[in-house]
Parts: sequence; C-alpha cells; structure tokens
Amino acid sequence: MLTAKEKSLLSALEPRAASEGVEIVTVEVAGAKKAPTIRVYIDTPDGVSFDELSSAQAWINDLMDELDPFPGAYTLEVS
Repeated sequence: MLTAKEKSLLSALEPRAASEGVEIVTVEVAGAKKAPTIRVYIDTPDGVSFDELSSAQAWINDLMDELDPFPGAYTLEVS
C-alpha cells in the first residue's frame, strides 16, 4: 500500500510517463527521513532497455527537481 507521499509522486509522474511511452509500476520512498531514497519502477510493453532507463532517469530527475518532494537531499533510483 502506497503512502500519501508515494501516491502524490506517482500521480505527478504518470502523465509524463504516458507521453514517454513508459508505465510507472510503483513509487517507493525508503530510508532515513533526512535523506530518503525515492525508487521509481518503470516498464514498457517490450521491457526496459538501458537507453529507455537512462532517458527515464533524466526526465524523472527533472520532474523531481520541480516537485522538490523533500527538503534537503534525497537519492533517486529508477529501475
């Protein structure tokens, strides 16, 4: 079950993901509150290539910078 923060991140990511031809499978926030890790799991109908993963990492990172979901530092993982 997703937390409220995870649900809001998922809702923010889904429109861009759809335009990129990517499905956001889930979002997970883990680790310390001072420096959490945001994990974004993606998929496509044909699986995820390294190029797709790299591209998704870039636009997800840009979107996270705009959203600024946590004060201070956080780590973004896309897989």
